[in-house]
Amino acid sequence: MPRFPNIVIPRPIPDMSTEFVLVMEKLDGTKLIDALKIEQAKMAAEQGKTLEEFEQEMMAKYLSGELYREAKNKYTPSAFIVNIYASLIRTINRLKNVFIFIYNHSMVSILKRCPIDYIEQRVFINPHEIIDLLNEVHAHEILIDGIFNGDPHPGNIFLLKNGKIGLIDFGQVQEFSLSRRLKLAKLIVLLAEGTKEEIVQHYVSMGTRTRYMNPYVIEKLARLGFDRDDPEICEGKNAQLFFEGLGKLDEIIQLPDGYLMAARVGILLRGLGTWLQLPHSTAQKWAPVAKKLLDKYKDVDEQSLNSSVLVGYS
Repeated sequence: MPRFPNIVIPRPIPDMSTEFVLVMEKLDGTKLIDALKIEQAKMAAEQGKTLEEFEQEMMAKYLSGELYREAKNKYTPSAFIVNIYASLIRTINRLKNVFIFIYNHSMVSILKRCPIDYIEQRVFINPHEIIDLLNEVHAHEILIDGIFNGDPHPGNIFLLKNGKIGLIDFGQVQEFSLSRRLKLAKLIVLLAEGTKEEIVQHYVSMGTRTRYMNPYVIEKLARLGFDRDDPEICEGKNAQLFFEGLGKLDEIIQLPDGYLMAARVGILLRGLGTWLQLPHSTAQKWAPVAKKLLDKYKDVDEQSLNSSVLVGYS
């Protein structure tokens, strides 16, 4: 992606693709989910547990909200510190490989020994950079490009050997009209900076309907979709149970049409952030991109959008 030099999207191979099958180049790297499992296996071993036991415990903590509370109170090294550490380790390994090269090409033949294997450079996980970059890229796809991948789960994210992030599997793609993007951008900014009353009013204007139009329920629905689903927002409950409770309090008749996949993107990235010990707000992460779009079209009114075709901002 030209705007994001640290993001790699595999190129399609037209000669091997059909109307129903898209073949793309292979990326040289490790799935983020596999890298996380390696780290989890190390953590499990330190606690005297199997990986399966550790994963079950982590899932129970996630569902109860305990994982979020632990992550919020736990110190996580900054992106700068992680990069310094990674650079130091890479430099040390390069020096070791130099000595291995000298040994293999001089002492091996003299001492009649077997050559030593070179040290393979390790791909480091920098949680801050990963979360910030993934949120910026997907906010740009949704709000600026108007076409986005709706399935950014850890299995579709690669840590490449050159240190970049690879994004694969574009089987769930949606297009957004400019009108829809502007409405979502305004909601994002209001969730980040606005009042409860402003959030409710705008979410209703987007098409939200409940039986009693309870402002509390409507605001919580907006936040669950495009802001946060942590214990603070969900009042100590699991997000799914809290959502079901909102429906019992005030029956949900309709949510804004066409925004479900965009909400799913934010929810997936928030889930990844919690597992990386970096819980975050989708609205706070996407707000800078949303403001760019709103500023670009600040002089365009709703009537103009409905009566003419506008070229999207790029």
